[in-house]
Order: sequence, then C-alpha cells, then structure tokens
Amino acid sequence: MNYKFKYLIILTSISSSLIGCSKIRLSPKDYISHCNNIKNGLIVYAETDSFKYTLQYRTAVYQALIESGIHYKKEQLERQIEEYSGLEYYLLTIQSKSMHSKAEPNLKYLSFDLQNAISLWATDTLKPVMFQFENSSGVSPLKRFSLAFEIPKDSMADRQLIIDHYLDDRSVRLLIPGLAIQNLPNIRL
Repeated sequence: MNYKFKYLIILTSISSSLIGCSKIRLSPKDYISHCNNIKNGLIVYAETDSFKYTLQYRTAVYQALIESGIHYKKEQLERQIEEYSGLEYYLLTIQSKSMHSKAEPNLKYLSFDLQNAISLWATDTLKPVMFQFENSSGVSPLKRFSLAFEIPKDSMADRQLIIDHYLDDRSVRLLIPGLAIQNLPNIRL
C-alpha cells in the first residue's frame, strides 16, 4: 500500500510539471487580448520631459491576425503567419506631452532619418530591417512606427529598444522582458 501511494505521488508530480511546461492555447480573439494586456509585459512605457513613448512587442501570429481581421480562413492565416515568421515586430508610439509642441518633425525625418537612431539590444545590437512611419498628421497627435528586427540569437533574452534621440529629446530605452516573450501562449486555430 505504501509503495502504491509513493508511486501515485511521483506520477502526480511528474504530470503536474509536464502540464506546467506546456503552453496555453488561446482562440485568436483571446490571443490578441493577451498581447494587448499591459499586465503580460508585452507593452512598455517611458516618459521624458517632452514625450511619452510606448512600445508593443508583436509576434508573427499577432501580425497575421491583425492583417486578417476577425473573418479569416485558416489556410490564409497560416500562410500569413509563415510570411511574417523569421522577424520580431514592434509598434512604437511617440506622443508629445505639450499640446502646443513647437518641435514638429518633418515627414523626411519621421519616414527615414529616425530609423538610424533606433536599435534593438538583446545580447547583440540589431538595426531595424523594416521601419514604417504611419502618417496620421492632422488626425492624431500620436506618431506611430511599425518596426521589425531579426530574431536575436538568444531568443529568451530581454529586448531593449534604444532610441538615441527623437528630435532634441534624450536617449530612451524601452525594455520588453524575455520572460514575457517566453510566456506567450500558442494560438488555437
């Protein structure tokens, strides 16, 4: 009887540890909600005297879901996920803290020059392989940038986006914890 009890305890603990190691599988809607929930560590903020910076880490799955919308076909979504694979994606948002900012950057600076001031550090320094300014001048006070980087060699490392300067602002560092990326759920299609 004692032998069976010990065996049952060992079997239960092994089962629990295996279940704990497996990732949660979420529906597409719940996956997007998870990625948009600030508590999960994929969205970070920084402020200076002049600007508010927001950075969101985005997976290939997230990018494909956003592009596909809520009415998607499984095969089409799988193709889009494959197309987005191989890179890490980020959404950078910058907002002036002043309602009447005198320092309004020109479109050339926002569309091209700023990318030279941005890098991602995760055991090595990476420059963006994709940099896209989403021009919403006159519609929104936010400046939005879609960024993509090669996947770092150490995929579990923290990701630190470094903006050397934005206009005359000081250097800014935004840290996405590697643990938040490691804890991302899988998607259930």
